[in-house]
Amino acid sequence: MGWIGSGGLLCVGAVLVGAMWTDWRCRRIPHWMWATLLGLWAVSACLEPQVLGGTPTAGLICGAGGLALGFALYAGGWLGGGDGKLLAVTGLWLSPHDFGLALLGASALLLLLIVPTFAGRGPSGVDFRNRGIPFACALAPPAVVILGARFAELVG
Repeated sequence: MGWIGSGGLLCVGAVLVGAMWTDWRCRRIPHWMWATLLGLWAVSACLEPQVLGGTPTAGLICGAGGLALGFALYAGGWLGGGDGKLLAVTGLWLSPHDFGLALLGASALLLLLIVPTFAGRGPSGVDFRNRGIPFACALAPPAVVILGARFAELVG
């Protein structure tokens, strides 16, 4: 793997952690974050597609599936628009198998956030009933772990 692929994976991980942080603090994901992830994916798909864990076509299919799921959840009022866009661009970076694992991990983390909220006590005293649950805080950790494992496999 060249410096473009390894640098791209490191940047993707950093942007996902940043999205998680801003979603926790402000309940917003800035547009530049998902646009950066999209641009890095386009560069990696053209120059080093082995970084993607599958073909660019498989990434497009996962991204389209993530976008459709994001729109459906947004229409139902379950998550915000930025969360849906982040779900779509995260799908671009993960292969179909990895995207399913990331969604499973995100579902488990969401349960860890939702159950205490309904009990009246969110993590560290935060009440999500008024501000909503930050979906990026559930999606980013499994995606970063999967991308980190891919980085270690390709570098090592």
